[in-house]
Amino acid sequence: MRVKKTGKGKGIVDITKADHHAQLARIKDEDAVLKPGRYHYERGGFKRRHPDHAPETSKVKISILLDADVLAYFRTRAEQPHAAPYQTQINQELRQLMERDQHQATKPAAVIEYASLLDDPAFIAAVAERVQAQRKKPQRKAA
Repeated sequence: MRVKKTGKGKGIVDITKADHHAQLARIKDEDAVLKPGRYHYERGGFKRRHPDHAPETSKVKISILLDADVLAYFRTRAEQPHAAPYQTQINQELRQLMERDQHQATKPAAVIEYASLLDDPAFIAAVAERVQAQRKKPQRKAA
């Protein structure tokens, strides 16, 4: 492999057949090895080459500590046929939580409280009892 610099952060890389075979012997993944030929490279300039790149939708590599059982749960889910990788599943769950919170933030507080009552079995049972009690009372005739 021969590298020739052509300017600041720019250059040419020549890959021979021998270089290609040597890399294949080490890496064993043909897609990860440059094929024989001449390659021009330029360091930096990402924004210029990718003007439509939106950082807010980009993935960001982080280091995070999770409880072992949480990680095991998502890894087990990821082992299922046609399942997304566990990192993707964790990201999807976090996104759902974020979007739900953002959606609720736009509702008035009273609507949120009423909505949570509809999911409360004790509240629904109490309403049902009151409806039954109202049906049993004799109704007054209109004058």
